[in-house]
Amino acid sequence: MDSRSVATELAEFEKNIQALIALLDAMLPIGRQPNKDQLAAIIDVCAWAHSEWIRIHPFANGNGRTARVWADSIVVRYGLPPFVRFRPRPGVGYVEASMKAMQGDWKPNAVVFRQLLDDFTKHNPKMTPNGDTSTRNAAGSLPTILAVSTFLALTHPNS
Repeated sequence: MDSRSVATELAEFEKNIQALIALLDAMLPIGRQPNKDQLAAIIDVCAWAHSEWIRIHPFANGNGRTARVWADSIVVRYGLPPFVRFRPRPGVGYVEASMKAMQGDWKPNAVVFRQLLDDFTKHNPKMTPNGDTSTRNAAGSLPTILAVSTFLALTHPNS
């Protein structure tokens, strides 16, 4: 990707992440723990941001670490623990999911991040969202998940 393409992709990333965060902010008031549907939406946005950064790949080195900072900054914003470790790289399919992200598919990262959160909360039970460690099947039909899913589908129709 040439530098103009990277600049264009980063501008699009900035626009989309601001819109997604605004959606989540509107649906999840400060200080309130997310329910399962909201948790699923947060993880999806986290996975999307991480994957997009990996796909755009703006730096010669450090893209993965920067993507993990994006992921953790999003989850911490909504009261979740920073479960995506920087070093060493996370396990549980992280590398494979990141390879898919380079091809524009963010969904495998959502699966990996749900597993990472499950693993983190099993080892740190006091940091469990809503006292429930089961996030693997945290999908739902509330407006939060619908709005985030719709936005992601409209902005990334091929993934």
